[in-house]
Amino acid sequence: MMINAVSLFRAHSRANEKIKEKHGYSVDSSNFEQLELFDQWIWGAQEVDPHEKLLANIWQELLVEIAAGRKINKILLEKLKKVSPGEAEVLLEIHQNDSIRAKSKEQKFLLSSLMTNGVIEKTFFYFWQRCALILGITFISILTIFFWLSYIKIPQLKESIYLLFVAAFVVSILLLASYITRYAKYGYASFRLSWLGTELMKFAPSSLSKKDVGKS
Repeated sequence: MMINAVSLFRAHSRANEKIKEKHGYSVDSSNFEQLELFDQWIWGAQEVDPHEKLLANIWQELLVEIAAGRKINKILLEKLKKVSPGEAEVLLEIHQNDSIRAKSKEQKFLLSSLMTNGVIEKTFFYFWQRCALILGITFISILTIFFWLSYIKIPQLKESIYLLFVAAFVVSILLLASYITRYAKYGYASFRLSWLGTELMKFAPSSLSKKDVGKS
């Protein structure tokens, strides 16, 4: 959806209102039009549907910062131009949860696109952390049971504890296998914000929750 002159005027007015609210002053139009990044903002924002709340709000916050004379890395504008509304929702989810993993084919595609854009990065830390936790609990359980077995002299009780050891070992292996299989469907990696992604999400309104990001 192309931004026309009326939309730009309204965006300018909203930006001035926010600047006055946050910083106690406004920016006059003659200075505003001279801002180096304003032209880039127009070319990026002109394709944004204003009904896509999250993405539109990010662009609006960027405009506020540009109008206020804040230093904005031009790379951020270039990266944001490539972010779709669906990808913006995924970025918000990562921002709110530190990291996520793909839960569907669509989300896997969006995560792959965001990683290509350089705003998120892949990590296997959380996967291996959970595997290590399961194996660690299994190892400690085995050592504990062997310790008990070495001190027990009653054959029947010793046999019962041995069966408990076998059962615990089998359960642990099944749990680990189930965990690995569940991850295998959409990949073992988790995704977190890169430096660029973190900088972009600074412009995401803190008051906007995930349920509010869709079209109004």
